Amino acid sequence: MYVGLDISKEEIYVGSNLNKSTFKVENNEKGFSKLLEFINSLDSLEAVVMESSGGYEKAICYFLLENKIPFAVVNPKNVRRYADAMGILAKNDSIDAYVIACFAFAIKPKPVTLLDKDIVELKELLRRREQIIGHISSEKNRSYLTDANIKKSINRVIDFLEKELKIIEYEIDTLLKKRGDLSQKVKVIESIPGVGRVLSSTIIGFLPEIEQISKKQ
Repeated sequence: MYVGLDISKEEIYVGSNLNKSTFKVENNEKGFSKLLEFINSLDSLEAVVMESSGGYEKAICYFLLENKIPFAVVNPKNVRRYADAMGILAKNDSIDAYVIACFAFAIKPKPVTLLDKDIVELKELLRRREQIIGHISSEKNRSYLTDANIKKSINRVIDFLEKELKIIEYEIDTLLKKRGDLSQKVKVIESIPGVGRVLSSTIIGFLPEIEQISKKQ
C-alpha cells in the first residue's frame, strides 16, 4: 500500500492507492502526529509518497525520517502526466493525494533512507538564487517605464540584488567545496562541454541519485 500526500503551506491531504477517500491534517507537528497514527494503523506500507512542493514538504520529510517511515519525493510533472494518461482530469487537493498514491503504486519509487542536509541546503540556495534573478529581471523591466528619478531608485535596488546574488553564489560554491564527494561530482559534470558551475550545481541539487531511480521512472 502507498500513502499519497498532497502538501500545501497550511495543510496536507492524505490518501492511498486502495480507495479514493482522503482526509487532511495540518502541516505542522500536530498534523504530523495524526498522520503517524494513521500510518501505524495500516496493515502494510510500502512508502509515503509526495510531490516536491517548493519546500513545503521538508518538515514532513524530516519527521518521517526520524520515525523510520519510508517515503519518496516525486516530480509533480510526472504525476500530472500519469493522471492525464489515466483520464483523471479533475484536479483538487483531495484527488491529488489519491493520484499521487496510485502513481507511486505504478512506478514504485525507491524510498529515501537518508536525507542529506547539505543537498537540502543546496536546493534552498539554488531556489533563492532563482528568486533573486527574477527580482533583478523585474526591476530591469520597470526601468524602461519610469522617469529619471525612479530609475535611480530601481538602479539602487538592482545593485543591492546583484550583490546579494554574488553572496548566494559564493555560499553555493562554499557548500560544494566543503563536501569532497559533491566537489568530485561537480568536476565530472563540468567536464561535459558547455556545462558550467550553475548547471552542475542544479543537477546535483535537484536530480535524484542514479541508484535511486527505478526503471519505470
